[in-house]
Amino acid sequence: MSNPILELGTEVAKGEIQRLDDSLANVRNRALNLLSAATIVGSLAASVGLVGPGTPGDSTISKSLLAALLVPSLLIAATAWYTLRPVAEWSYGRSPRRFVEMFQAGATEDECRKQLIAELSKAISENELHVRKRTLALRMAVFLLVVQLAVVLLAVIVSSR
Repeated sequence: MSNPILELGTEVAKGEIQRLDDSLANVRNRALNLLSAATIVGSLAASVGLVGPGTPGDSTISKSLLAALLVPSLLIAATAWYTLRPVAEWSYGRSPRRFVEMFQAGATEDECRKQLIAELSKAISENELHVRKRTLALRMAVFLLVVQLAVVLLAVIVSSR
């Protein structure tokens, strides 16, 4: 008969792996939304004539404004790309075949569960790091979007005077 604590530990570890996978998907969806928002801000800048052939003001202001809009846009795109790219090192733990082999070699069910919990715990730690890095990149992109929007709003205010 299997130890109920080990059964619980196994279920908790498997649930945590799934939670992290869901968190990564959530961060990726937010990165896509952020990229869309940055595109809208860029379109807004073009639609009010801040960038493009009819840019108001002298050429020095136009180049500065273009740089102030372009740099955050490129950085947002780069962080979105980083967030969306596949995680080559993502782990779901060892292959279930390994535990069958352990059991066939004479290991008890409890020994197999202990090994599974240890390997899932290692995978959880590794996966948490990947999610944290991508979440940080997303936060930086949100900040850059605010900067980009502030530049557009300031430019609209300055150009309307």
